Amino acid sequence: MIARFFKEIGRVDELGSGVRNTYKYCGLYTQGTEPVFIEEDVFKAIIPLQTGQVTGQVTGQVTEEVQKIISALLGEMKLRELMEVLDLSHRESFMNNYLEPAVKSRYIQMKYPDSPNHPNQRYLLTEKGKQLKTKLSGR
Repeated sequence: MIARFFKEIGRVDELGSGVRNTYKYCGLYTQGTEPVFIEEDVFKAIIPLQTGQVTGQVTGQVTEEVQKIISALLGEMKLRELMEVLDLSHRESFMNNYLEPAVKSRYIQMKYPDSPNHPNQRYLLTEKGKQLKTKLSGR
């Protein structure tokens, strides 16, 4: 199937094993969805991402990323401190996948909510976040 796929695509097979590996691992890690390769002026690979969600009575529909940030948060922490604890370096990804969903779900709150860019901004667990952290640590 992969050989037929590369013949249909055209020059993609000239790009090396990276494309084959992308196709191979995309199926494994995105629950069977396939990447899309577009050959235009600029070669593009579109990889559908799916965030893991834990279901059940304890956590409801809390993403794995939100669970990680809740588990990592101790007292009041700066954004950089949270990223370091979680061993993450890409700020935008951290904001989009971890921090913003946790704040929107009201598990985490800002110390200075009226001033998001406050120089002393810290993040802390809400009561709802503390309850979830307790449930997560007891699993």
